[in-house]
Amino acid sequence: MKLRFAASVAGFALLASSLTASAASIILGDFNVEQYVEANPRRGQVSSSEVYSPSAVKVGGYRSLSVTNADGRAGGTSLESGSGYLDFNNSARTSGTGTVLWDGIGSTGLGGVDLTDGGTNNALFLDVSFADANLTLSFSVTDTAGFTSTISKTVAESLLEPTSLSFLFSDFSGSANFSSLNSISLILTGTTQGLDASIDTVYAASTLPAVPLPAAGWLMVGGLAALGVMKRRKS
Repeated sequence: MKLRFAASVAGFALLASSLTASAASIILGDFNVEQYVEANPRRGQVSSSEVYSPSAVKVGGYRSLSVTNADGRAGGTSLESGSGYLDFNNSARTSGTGTVLWDGIGSTGLGGVDLTDGGTNNALFLDVSFADANLTLSFSVTDTAGFTSTISKTVAESLLEPTSLSFLFSDFSGSANFSSLNSISLILTGTTQGLDASIDTVYAASTLPAVPLPAAGWLMVGGLAALGVMKRRKS
């Protein structure tokens, strides 16, 4: 008796999910792999770093970090990945730029990664844990045909609480094909001195709500659920 009812409920859930269209998020970076780079590096440190980890780097299996600044201060600007965060730090009287690059292994790059997930995703997202005012966030993407698109946004006020920022594909300048990408860059720029920020996750997803189930579909699902209840009573 219970088995039949459970099967009916399972069928109901499966049908309901199949009648609701939703996009799948594509994670670029959750920043669990440890990396640390600093501009004008001190002894034992580096200004660029690469990591190869197919299980941890979600897109392409390879990621590089790099930083620069024009102030010449040793270690004045740093970019650090680990424990689920990407931390961008500038010491007092220092401003710089940090870059995260996803471009796969070898000359083939990412080989045509589809950030749209078949046309359902329409934006890149940044989950920001916190950020000082005047942080500029930029994306640059290049497709397999060599076309590039870019976008930049500046955080006008400090973000003191976790905030999700979206970058619509349609707002990018350029003609890159987001369904066939070879490289993706995230650039963080401190336009004022001493600027700090922390990024949680970078991903592609949809800004649009899931497609609602048509009324006829709900009638059909409701009928199946009722049928399951009837079977339970007869058992």
